[in-house]
Amino acid sequence: MSHPVPKVAFVTGCNGVNGNAIVKHLIRQPREEWSRSVITSRSPLKNYWQDPRIDFVAIDFLAPLEDIILWMTGVCEDITHAYFTPYSHTDGFTKLRDFNAPLFESFFLTAIDKVAGPSLQRVCLQTGGKNYGVHLGPVEVPTFEETARYEDHGLNFYYLQEVFMFRLRAQRNWSWNIIQPNGIVSFTPASHHPSPLHANLQGTGQIPKFPGNKYFYEAVDDSSFAGGIADMSIWATTNEHTKNEAFNHANGDGEGVVHSFRMGVCDKYGSSKEALDWGTWAFFDWSVGKAWPTISSINKARRMGWKRQDGTYETYIDTFKSFENAGILPPNCDLSPVFQV
Repeated sequence: MSHPVPKVAFVTGCNGVNGNAIVKHLIRQPREEWSRSVITSRSPLKNYWQDPRIDFVAIDFLAPLEDIILWMTGVCEDITHAYFTPYSHTDGFTKLRDFNAPLFESFFLTAIDKVAGPSLQRVCLQTGGKNYGVHLGPVEVPTFEETARYEDHGLNFYYLQEVFMFRLRAQRNWSWNIIQPNGIVSFTPASHHPSPLHANLQGTGQIPKFPGNKYFYEAVDDSSFAGGIADMSIWATTNEHTKNEAFNHANGDGEGVVHSFRMGVCDKYGSSKEALDWGTWAFFDWSVGKAWPTISSINKARRMGWKRQDGTYETYIDTFKSFENAGILPPNCDLSPVFQV
C-alpha cells in the first residue's frame, strides 16, 4: 500500500496573526502529512520556531518580481500548498487597493506559481468581511458566500485579487480556496491587526468605559479566532471536495461583552506601552463605532464537514493570557479585582 506524499507549505505574513496561527497549526501536524513549511515575512521573525521543518525566508512582496523569484529559488520548488495572509492597512479605505492588490496579484501568486510550477496543488487566499461591503454601510445579514458582489467602483482589492487568481488558475492545474473571517481575535509578536489589546487602558480603579457607540455596545457581533481560521484554512485546502470554494469564518456564537481598559494599567502594574503603537486605531474606532451588524453565516463550512468550534469569550481570555506571557499585559493575578477576568 502506497503512502501519501507529505505536503510542503508556503506561508506568507508569518509575523501577522493569521500567518502565525497557520504556522502554529502546521507544526502540530505529523511529519508524514507536512514534511516542511517555508514561512516568509518582510521583516525579521519576532520569535523563533523550534520545529526543524521550518525554513524562514525574508521576502518583500513589493520588491521587483525578479528579486522575489530569486529569493524563492532553491527553497520553494517543491511547495504544494501556498497560504496568503498579509494585509497592509491604511486608514483610508479607498487606498487599500493600492497597498494590497499588488501584494497578491503580481508578486505572491505570480512568483509562487512560477517557482513551484507543477508541484503547486492549492492556493489559499484570505480576504474578509469587506468582501461584502460591511465597511461601507449596512448590508443584509447574515452574509453568505453566494452573496452577489456590490458595486465597488474598482476599489475593493479583494475582488481584484480573486479575479487575478481565477484567471491564472484557468491556465493551471492547481486549485484554490478563499477564507473570509470577521474581526480577528489573537496574539502574535508585533502584530498590527486589531486584537483585545487595542482598547483604551485605564488604571484609575474606575469601571472601564466602552470607547464605541451605544448601538455596538449593546449589539452581538461576530469574531474570528485566528486558531480557528488556521484550522479552516488547512481543512479547506487538504480536502478534495472543498477545492475551488470560498468559506466564511466566524466563531459562530456571537459576543456582546466588550473588554476595555486604559493606559494607566501599564504604569500601575507593569507592562509594555510600546504595544499600544501596534494598533490600527482608526480601524478600531470604525469597528466599535459602526451602527450596523456584520454577521456571517458559516453554514456552508458546516455542511461540508468543518467541525471546529471556538467560544468567543474563551478566545479573548486565552489571547489576554498570551499577552501576559509575552510581558505586554501584566499578570491577571496582579491586577486589582476591577480588572481581573
